[in-house]
Amino acid sequence: MIFKNFYRKIPFSLCVLFFVFAKSSIGAENSIDQNVEKEIIISSESASFDQKSGLIILKEKVHLIFKNMIFKSDEMTLIFEKTKDAPPHKMSQIRKISAEGNVLFQREDQIITSNLATFFPKKNKVSLTGNVKIVSGEKAGITSEKMIIDLNSGTSNFIGDVSSSILLEIKN
Repeated sequence: MIFKNFYRKIPFSLCVLFFVFAKSSIGAENSIDQNVEKEIIISSESASFDQKSGLIILKEKVHLIFKNMIFKSDEMTLIFEKTKDAPPHKMSQIRKISAEGNVLFQREDQIITSNLATFFPKKNKVSLTGNVKIVSGEKAGITSEKMIIDLNSGTSNFIGDVSSSILLEIKN
């Protein structure tokens, strides 16, 4: 039994080691302090890694932390692109991260839930689809079918059945 669990966790451990040493090379030359801030931390119950196709699939209780963002989901897929000169473990090679099932995206005091989230690291954009619910602090919330966040500009676009609720404090 102990050996069965040990062998089951080997692929996941390899993936975790892969990402523990993965530092971002987004932008130009980064100092050591900036690299630490751009480290990806990933955990899940199980994982598979296909190095040839550049695909990592994480399943069950998936958590991904990058900069000031936290992604949680039932399943997550990381798709890498092949580049000639960059080492194979750099964040700049991640083309797309997709999270599916019970998705939670948290940034600062904003919590967003949806059915599907896609993060494009090079464009620094997040697309959330299906039953999107945003809670910002304790006083505001928005729902929509789709939301696109541009993390560079700080803008968000809501698409389809958009509604919001805001709790106002009125003093007499």
